[in-house]
Amino acid sequence: MNNTLQNGFRVLEYLSSTAQEHSVTELTEVFDLPKSHICRLLKTLTTTGYVEQSPVSRKYKVSLRVLCLANACMEHLRVRERAKPYLHKLQEVLQCPVYLAVPLQGEALLIDVLFPEGRETDTSMVIGKLNSPYDSATGKACAAWLNEAEIDDLILRLPPEKKTKYTLTNPKAIHQELQKVYKNKLSTTNSERSLGMSAIAAPIFSNGGIMSATIGVTLPPGENSPEAWQLFEKETRDAAVGVSFAMGDPDYGNKPQN
Repeated sequence: MNNTLQNGFRVLEYLSSTAQEHSVTELTEVFDLPKSHICRLLKTLTTTGYVEQSPVSRKYKVSLRVLCLANACMEHLRVRERAKPYLHKLQEVLQCPVYLAVPLQGEALLIDVLFPEGRETDTSMVIGKLNSPYDSATGKACAAWLNEAEIDDLILRLPPEKKTKYTLTNPKAIHQELQKVYKNKLSTTNSERSLGMSAIAAPIFSNGGIMSATIGVTLPPGENSPEAWQLFEKETRDAAVGVSFAMGDPDYGNKPQN
């Protein structure tokens, strides 16, 4: 890959992920690149409109122009439109945050988020956020359909981070967990990303049994009884089955018998 192009994307992604202003010196330290190289990259990104420079601090931040790229992609995501009524119904029934995510290089990219009115409990869960395949329910659901070699590559590319004592970091344990998700067509997390936070996700299949997205929900704090888990699992799976049918897979990932 062209190194200049690659570094330009790295800078843009970094500015997007932090959502803060950064100086040339800061970016030079982050990327371990010559100051002159960082200046040229920022000049190009500023000229094209994807980065802007503050007239006061002289620092750089990502511009709103990146939303044009995101919007172009979102308009062509058929699963987002097909899933909308099911997401709204799930949110109304469970009165909890509901997410729709698609697989992206082993992680889960959120493409829709619904919160109960007045209860935006996790403001970090926004459209465009990437969820980890090790400590999030949607992330596990998306990674579970990778093959063994792809999972090994994922672990090397994105080393697991121990966020709580329950976070899976051992490669063998990660393989076993993803195999269980694949078998059950359901993924769960319980205090793996943050203590007291529990979530459930179920895969969505499109025509031909292709895993194409996942629906996830976050259990309200304190709702950790067996009855609550059973209810949330059933409703989440039912919603995923419904969206899969709307996407052209009436067998929910099961190949029909000849």
